[in-house]
Amino acid sequence: MYFLLILLKAFVLPLSSQPILVLGDSSERAYPERTSSSVLISSEEIDALNVNRVDELLRQTRGIQLQGNGAFGKATSFFIRGTDSRHTLVLIDGVRSTDVTAIGGGSRLEFLNTEDIEEIEILKGSQSVLYGSEAIGGVIKIKTRSGKADSRKTRLNFGVGSFGRRSGSFVTSIPKEKFNIKIFGKVEDVEGYSAFNENKVPIADDDGYGNQEIGLRIDGVLGTVKSSIGVDRVQSQSEFDDNNGDNTSNKSEFQQTRSHLLLSKQFNDVFKMDLFISTQAIERDILSSGTKYLYKGNFSRYELLNTVQLFKGELKVGAVFEQERVKSLGSKLRQTKKRDQSSAYSNYYKKMGIFFGEAGLRLVNNQFFDNTRVYRVGLGLKLSDIVSLKASHATGFKSPSLFQNFGTFGGNIDLKPENSRSNEVSILFSKDNLEIEASIFENKIKNFIDYDSTTNNYLNFGSFLNRGYEASFQTEQESLSLKGSYTFLNSRDLRSGAYLARRARHIGKIDLDFKLTSPFHLGIGVQYVGKREEPTGEIMPRYVIPSLRGSYNSRIGKFLLSIGNLVDKDYEEVRNFPMPGLNFNLSYNIEV
Repeated sequence: MYFLLILLKAFVLPLSSQPILVLGDSSERAYPERTSSSVLISSEEIDALNVNRVDELLRQTRGIQLQGNGAFGKATSFFIRGTDSRHTLVLIDGVRSTDVTAIGGGSRLEFLNTEDIEEIEILKGSQSVLYGSEAIGGVIKIKTRSGKADSRKTRLNFGVGSFGRRSGSFVTSIPKEKFNIKIFGKVEDVEGYSAFNENKVPIADDDGYGNQEIGLRIDGVLGTVKSSIGVDRVQSQSEFDDNNGDNTSNKSEFQQTRSHLLLSKQFNDVFKMDLFISTQAIERDILSSGTKYLYKGNFSRYELLNTVQLFKGELKVGAVFEQERVKSLGSKLRQTKKRDQSSAYSNYYKKMGIFFGEAGLRLVNNQFFDNTRVYRVGLGLKLSDIVSLKASHATGFKSPSLFQNFGTFGGNIDLKPENSRSNEVSILFSKDNLEIEASIFENKIKNFIDYDSTTNNYLNFGSFLNRGYEASFQTEQESLSLKGSYTFLNSRDLRSGAYLARRARHIGKIDLDFKLTSPFHLGIGVQYVGKREEPTGEIMPRYVIPSLRGSYNSRIGKFLLSIGNLVDKDYEEVRNFPMPGLNFNLSYNIEV
């Protein structure tokens, strides 16, 4: 952090106001001319949904399935086109939010707040060429709000809700002549309910949740050098139950500190250079069934990216160095272990008349396994001004975690990286305020790492195939917005032929938002999740959950009310762990 402060003094203090792009961002291209399928969630949508955490938000988002061991900070997994949580990379302002202390990796969406988020983009399909390890199934890119404003402003949010929920947050924007400052803070406390189904045990207690976050970001420009520096710290406390029943002593504490520095220089119309440095540190303190575990980990990443306008196309050439350290003061990883990984990549994008396409390659050097390479090829065709056809083929990889390499129980230094091969064909119709897209996809994962109870080791022995198709539409009118999606998924274990656990074959979502009169908005959402199979073989029933939301803009601020599970349905995403029944969230926003 001291190093970041020195660079802040050198590069940021004499800055002028400019917007900052996340490193490697390609969203400036029009969507019909991009070869990856994606979903974009705007700040207006996030505000309208009136939810508090990213896992709640994504449950109502097209093309993604979430499975939680209850609500309010409980362990949550998510699947993009059937791929596991650890196969989707989550970035916050370009910083990886992966929990390096977790046995298999993955991000803690249940601890991420929404109040400071400007937009979320979900890239589908393998993105390992540009983003490296973990991006087998896709990338979730989260951008926080910048400090850019016409004058100094503070946005305050106060909320109350079901299960004893109380929250307060602020986002302060401080524009200066030379730079912009953004300060964010939030506190949330929830009394909760029993994470384990209280109908299956004689006595159950409430499992609460608490969250505190504080963050700082400074953006600016000196001549042609754009800069962004930020630091953010999240602390969460959660009571939880395990699959054996209600447990009054199970508790977890999670702390994550993220920081980043971006320096970007546009030398001329042809050449641009970016330097991105990011770090994260994680501590997890868990008390489970009377045993206490303490996990510590940190991750550092240094990336240099050169962007060249070449032959009327865009060439990106980058180099990355990463270092990961993890230690458990419990029994799983008694000594600090570290791993270095370096990679180089290139990606070229070009439009040629009605055609557009890109091709990329990434070479990876990891100290614990043989060098590997991944590639991606995408091709598009603009059949007309309103119809585009896209196709892509890509490979991806996921490095073993340090726990899988060195854990006291089952660690295996000879593990190979998990790798994937994915294909997608999609057609997009876009005219005026109407957009319709249909896609066919396939993702095959080999060398899947799992624990083998016969040898008591982690081994590469899994091979999975995810196939399916999805369709989505959205239309925007003067007083009406309508969005919907449907996904069919067939996920199979290629060794046994069994269907993969907890993946729903059918997922449908629809959302309607309309303005009644000038200060009023009303929204209705419905999500359908089909049958899933538990690891035990039990079939979980399908469910349909409607929700309602509304807002009122007054002279003294904005009032928002959301009502979830309107029909008060009893349902579980994961066996024995119920989701909330009828519930509400009331918020008040004001700018001062």
